[in-house]
Amino acid sequence: MTPAEGAAEQYLAPLNFTYDPSLTPRVYSVTPTSGPAGGGTRMTLTGAFPAPPPGGVTVWLGAGAAAAPCGNVTLVNASQIECVTGDAGWPRPSAAVARVRVVYDGWGEALHEPAANGSTEVSFNWFELWSSPATWRGRDPPAASNHVTIPAGRRVVLDVSTPVLGSLVLEGALEFDGSAAGELNLQAHSILIDGGSLTAGSADAAHAGTAVITLHGRRDSSELPLFGTKVIAVRDGTLFLRGRPKTPAWAHLNATAFEGAAEIVVEGAVNWEVGKAR
Repeated sequence: MTPAEGAAEQYLAPLNFTYDPSLTPRVYSVTPTSGPAGGGTRMTLTGAFPAPPPGGVTVWLGAGAAAAPCGNVTLVNASQIECVTGDAGWPRPSAAVARVRVVYDGWGEALHEPAANGSTEVSFNWFELWSSPATWRGRDPPAASNHVTIPAGRRVVLDVSTPVLGSLVLEGALEFDGSAAGELNLQAHSILIDGGSLTAGSADAAHAGTAVITLHGRRDSSELPLFGTKVIAVRDGTLFLRGRPKTPAWAHLNATAFEGAAEIVVEGAVNWEVGKAR
């Protein structure tokens, strides 16, 4: 080594650097994988978590200025971290999916090695509950005759029945809550899916609850241009409704069904529900 100024040339003995993979924190999965943007969801992260440096460990959802902190971070053991999501803040994240970031102070961010096939990172999905004032910037949920728009990038879960809305425009996503008890009713004079989506169930599973969509109007009701009135219109987006299949589709009578009878007897087992029309 030759200093630019001052002392004469000096010789330093070779330095050895050893990389120890066991000291690299890794994230494998997160449970649950989604929660309200208003916060309050207790998350459990699994992975490989070595003892942290003095500065400790922080958990973030998302990156940059839009990142939301996860509070009450607890290193349960070498393979599990728990924390509670904070409010995603306003404006709401432009993307409903946020990367889960585990940061060791002074060391950097943990690697992602997701267990799910085909995944490249461990993510948390924001959603917003229709019933929560946090979804409506501290105001009450929409009232009767209100005209409601769900902006692009927002994902709202319908967890309560709505009053009769004037109109509903979906630039973002609205989905029926499959875990809700009882019947969920979505009521409006018109529903326009304009780049967003309206879903009940998924490609993997039928909607677990009962979803009812009722359109209201009269002959003189205002029309959506090109589409009309009392309509679910899809301009550019997705309408996906998947209910539980009725099996079998039909069955032989095992006894005469008389007019006005409250029950019938059929051959074989069926999953038909009382009061439910086909």
